[in-house]
Amino acid sequence: MRHLLVRRVALTLCGLLVAAALLFAWLVRWPATPPSSASSGPSIAPVEDVRALFDRRCGRCHEAAELSSSLGATSDPPARAREMLAFLREHGQSTDVESRAIVEYLRQGP
Repeated sequence: MRHLLVRRVALTLCGLLVAAALLFAWLVRWPATPPSSASSGPSIAPVEDVRALFDRRCGRCHEAAELSSSLGATSDPPARAREMLAFLREHGQSTDVESRAIVEYLRQGP
């Protein structure tokens, strides 16, 4: 009798574990599918818009010329751009599209 209770508890816990794993996978959309170009969201193309975005998000504390020169001053500018993009993502004030636009703006030089 006791082994039946243990078996039922074990099966219930396994079922809950599988359900939790499926819910987690659904929430994070795993495995991730690469976004298509049509669903990549709005892009910020004009330089004036990116300059205004930089002024709003970063310009209060940072000079564009200083950050732009720091991107070119390193021996590995793409790695520095990735670091800056990661920092902007963690900073949390701009979306991914905006962060990429700001980094590209700084790479081209203000």
